[in-house]
Amino acid sequence: MKKRIEWVDLSKFVGIFAMVWGHSGVNESMDIIIHAFHMPLFFFLSGYFYKDGGIKKKAKTLLIPYFVFGIGLFLLWKAISKIIILPVYYGIPELIRGLFYDNAVLSPYAGIQWFLTCLFLTEVIFYVIKKCVKRERYIILALVLFSLLGFVYPMLTDQRLFWALDCAFTAIVFYGAGFIVSSHKISISEFLKKTWAKTVVVLVLVPMAIVATYLNGYVNMRTMQYGNYFLYYISAFSIIALIILFTKSISQIGAIRSSIIYKGILYIGQNTLIVLVMNQFFNQLFGWYVKPYMHVYVAHPYITDFVFAIIMLILMIPVSYIIQRFFPFVLGKPIKKGKK
Repeated sequence: MKKRIEWVDLSKFVGIFAMVWGHSGVNESMDIIIHAFHMPLFFFLSGYFYKDGGIKKKAKTLLIPYFVFGIGLFLLWKAISKIIILPVYYGIPELIRGLFYDNAVLSPYAGIQWFLTCLFLTEVIFYVIKKCVKRERYIILALVLFSLLGFVYPMLTDQRLFWALDCAFTAIVFYGAGFIVSSHKISISEFLKKTWAKTVVVLVLVPMAIVATYLNGYVNMRTMQYGNYFLYYISAFSIIALIILFTKSISQIGAIRSSIIYKGILYIGQNTLIVLVMNQFFNQLFGWYVKPYMHVYVAHPYITDFVFAIIMLILMIPVSYIIQRFFPFVLGKPIKKGKK
C-alpha cells in the first residue's frame, strides 16, 4: 500500500471544507474567496499525481462512483420524498439528462458531481497532449491555448457541452500546472528549504491573492464565470500556492500531527470523493429540516453555517468508513480479500 502524502490530504481537506462550508452558507466575501480556489485546487492536486497510462483506472475510480452515487442518491431522494415534502422536483427525465449530458446544471442533491466527469475528461485531454507533445514548453503552450478557449467559449455561446467538457478547458490549466510542479518538485523543495525564500514567496503571494481575488470578484468554474482572465489565474494560483505552503508546514509539526483532530482531518482529506458526492444530499436534507432549529440557538446565521459545515464533515467520517470498509466497489475499487 502506498504511503499517503500528508500535505496533500491536508490540502484536499482545505478544499473540501471550503466546498462544504460554501454549500452550508457564507457571506459574500467568503463566497468570493472559496470559489476563487476550491475547484482549481482539486484539479491541481489531481494533475500533481498524473501518470501515463492511468486512464483506465481513472475511468473506474471516477465514472463508477459518478453513476452509482448519481442513481443511488436519486432513488434515496425519491424514497424520502414519499415520507416528507421536498421543495425541489427532480424526476427521471432530469436524472437521465444530468447523468448522460448536462451534469453541470445543478441538481437538488448532486450538483457537484460534474467534477467527476470534468476531471475524467481533463485526464483524457491531458493524456492526448502528453502523447502528442514531449517538450514541457509546448505542454505549457497547449495549456495557455486551452485557458483562452475556456475563457472565450462562454462568450461565444450559452450551449453547455456534455459532462462539463467546457469546464475542462479551464480545469486542464490547473491540472497541467500540477503535473509541471510535480516534475520539478525536487528543485522547488530545495529552494523553499531556505527560510528567506519561503518568506519572500509568502510576502509576494499574500498581497497578490488578496488584490486579484477581490478585484476579480465572484467566479465559478461550474458556471464558467471567470471574470478577468489574468486576475482569475493570478488569484487561483496564488491561493493554491499559499495553501500548499501552509499544509506542508503544518504536516511537519509533531505536536499537531499526534492530535486526534489532525488525524480526523487527514481521514476526511483521504475521502474527499465520498464527501464530494454525498455532501449536497446531506446538506439539503439537514439544511431544510435541522438548520432552522440551529438558528434559534445561535445568534449569528454565519456562525450557524460554519458549525453546520463542521457537523456535515463529522457525519462524513462514519459514512466514509462504512463505504470504504464494506462497499469499496462503489468507488471503483476492488473488495479486499480476507475482509468480512
